[in-house]
Amino acid sequence: MTLTIHKDVPGTIPSVRLRRLFTAVVGGEKRSKQLGRVNLIFTSPRAIRSLNATWRGKDKLTDVLSFTINDAPSRHEVFGEVYICGKVAKAQAKEYGGTLDSEYLRLACHGFLHLFGHDHHRASESRRMRMREVRYLKGITEVYY
Repeated sequence: MTLTIHKDVPGTIPSVRLRRLFTAVVGGEKRSKQLGRVNLIFTSPRAIRSLNATWRGKDKLTDVLSFTINDAPSRHEVFGEVYICGKVAKAQAKEYGGTLDSEYLRLACHGFLHLFGHDHHRASESRRMRMREVRYLKGITEVYY
């Protein structure tokens, strides 16, 4: 499985650490043992709000969205996409007292885990997902929650 990063927002992103994180998540998740590509897209508030309205029926801004595109892709096909809103990430980094890079990594990890079948509709799922996030982020960035 490979990661392709697309940046439609100003500023820098921690590309090397994002790739290390992706490798860690892929190595640790059962569902990730397949072929295909994951697109990680850093995008604008307008674009992510539009995606949220179109695909989730929620006409509001959000920080991260994940979409599984093809459950059984070939090597060159897209397995899934994760969208991160740069502006929301920046505001959350300030609110949580972390860096923008750390927030980008936290959101990417969260999105990757959604692609590989994790969710947080119930408290038990939320705890399990949070523990996985902490495990994968440890050593790559500071974990501040």
